[in-house]
Amino acid sequence: MVSFLDAVTPEQANANNLPLPTGWTAGVMNHGSYYHWWTIQERPILFALSVFLLVSAMTFIYGSIYWVWRQNRSGN
Repeated sequence: MVSFLDAVTPEQANANNLPLPTGWTAGVMNHGSYYHWWTIQERPILFALSVFLLVSAMTFIYGSIYWVWRQNRSGN
């Protein structure tokens, strides 16, 4: 999900004097060079899937913490 939010278009990259390789529609800066990626507009379903997976994982983690807290609380 973070890659989608950090992706830059060729116009944005040129404005920063760090142009993207020819033919790329978007890229993400990583340790001084770009890796090929997409904008949210190019892959909205993939972006939505990544948001869904993040929310699902966070819900599972916080739900597990709450469940353990409730188990410990009822055991005292």
